[in-house]
Amino acid sequence: MRRIARADAALGVLPDLIAGRAAMLPDGTEATLAPGTAVPPILVAGNSARARRRAARFGDGWIVLQPDPAVLHAQTAELRQFAAEFGRPAPSVTVVAPSLSADAARARTELAGYAAAGVERLILAPTGADWELGYRLAADIQATAVTAR
Repeated sequence: MRRIARADAALGVLPDLIAGRAAMLPDGTEATLAPGTAVPPILVAGNSARARRRAARFGDGWIVLQPDPAVLHAQTAELRQFAAEFGRPAPSVTVVAPSLSADAARARTELAGYAAAGVERLILAPTGADWELGYRLAADIQATAVTAR
C-alpha cells in the first residue's frame, strides 16, 4: 500500500479508534482501543490539492505552510467545495509562517487578507538569524491590532 493510501486509511479509522469504537483496518482486522475518549479535532497539513481533499474528507482543519496569498482564496474555496462533495462541514484553516511585511501596519493589512480568504488561525514562526525581529514584529502587530479597535 502506498504512503498516501496508508495515510488515508489511517485517517479513515482514527476517529473510531480514539473513541474506543470498533474499526475495520485495511487488512480486514477489526480493532478496538480501550478506553476510548473524546475525539480531538483532526488536523491535516499540506499545501497540495491532495492535502486539501484529504482535509475535507477526514479532517476538522487544514494547515498550510507559507501559502501564496495570491492563490489562498481559491485554495480555501476548493477546500469548501471538496467538503461539500464529501457531505462534511468545511474544515477550519490555519496558516503557518505567513509571509508578512516588516512594517506592522502593512502586516496587519496583509493579515486581514488572510482572514478574508477564510483563514481562522495564523501561527507566526520567526526563524533565521533575525528571529528576534520576527517576535518584535508579532508584538507590534498585536499592539497595532489593539489600538485599532
